[in-house]
Amino acid sequence: MSMSYARAGTGTNQYARKPGRPAADGLAAGGLLTQSQFRLAGQAAEWEALARAARPDLDPQEAARLASNHDPAVRRQLVLRQERLPAEVLRQLGADPDPQVRFYTARHRGCPPGTLELLSRESRHGIRRQVAGNPSCPPEILSKLARDPHYTIVKSVAGNPQAPLELLRQLATSDLLEVKIVLAGNRRTPSDVLEQLAGTQDRAVLRNLARNRHTPVDILSRLLNHPDQVIACYAQLNQSLPRAVLAMWQLAHR
Repeated sequence: MSMSYARAGTGTNQYARKPGRPAADGLAAGGLLTQSQFRLAGQAAEWEALARAARPDLDPQEAARLASNHDPAVRRQLVLRQERLPAEVLRQLGADPDPQVRFYTARHRGCPPGTLELLSRESRHGIRRQVAGNPSCPPEILSKLARDPHYTIVKSVAGNPQAPLELLRQLATSDLLEVKIVLAGNRRTPSDVLEQLAGTQDRAVLRNLARNRHTPVDILSRLLNHPDQVIACYAQLNQSLPRAVLAMWQLAHR
């Protein structure tokens, strides 16, 4: 029975060695491989690289090597699983040709300011949205993104847990209801803005207010009596509501 062989290293072979495939290269160095053997060896090397990218004890030198791996899945795994990456590696990943790698880099908390600035100018609004929600994003970039024409990006700024207080106050004047809903649930939102939002009739806004642990007690006390049972229930379950206040309310509504 004849078998189809591929000689590693020849220019015409479609299974010729690719960078980052040490297992395949090691087998190929021994001589002839069947096409299926070479393919399986390459797959094994890719799985090995994926596993290394997820290791909690990954050292900076290995991270730099994996950031240059030919397989975008490895680079995605790297930026997704590694909470601490060298700034230079994140700069490289922020300029990666694969948009998903850039997407995950944009939300990495260690992403350098210069890379976040670069990613904030992306044409893909999904990447800009990740920058807007990144707690490490500098205030000047958030201010720029708060004026983005795509409303989902403005929503992400409104929900950023480290957004400047003055910027959140500015966003409270937005005509976008979706932005106000997000502001109502952001624990960073100033009390005066939460008080302003409490005057709305929109139930989605009030539900987020009732769930927000930073909502002032006087607002929560008013929401306990809201006719919407969901809003009232969220207010009752809010851990910031003093037990004495809740006990008095329960006593009055027996």
